[in-house]
Amino acid sequence: MNEKQKIEVVASSGFKYLIDLSKLNDMRFLDVLAEAQASQVEFPKVVRFMLGEEQRNELYKYLEEKQGSVPVEVVIKDFYELMEKVKELKNS
Repeated sequence: MNEKQKIEVVASSGFKYLIDLSKLNDMRFLDVLAEAQASQVEFPKVVRFMLGEEQRNELYKYLEEKQGSVPVEVVIKDFYELMEKVKELKNS
């Protein structure tokens, strides 16, 4: 996949993701996934790689609670849901 093909996916949280499908076939994606599997503290690297810095910051702002924190479990749930939807769309 040489050309950048982007799709929009809306998570149950309501956040609209714009995903570059070419990243799914990028070896660097596999690298960050392997790091995240070895240590959960590496998970933010996966999010940053797939979303980019700007969209990741928008996601955090969107999921931010009133007191200013961004719950880890909410980000993880939303991101895994996103990846499942991307997989479904890619396979359809």
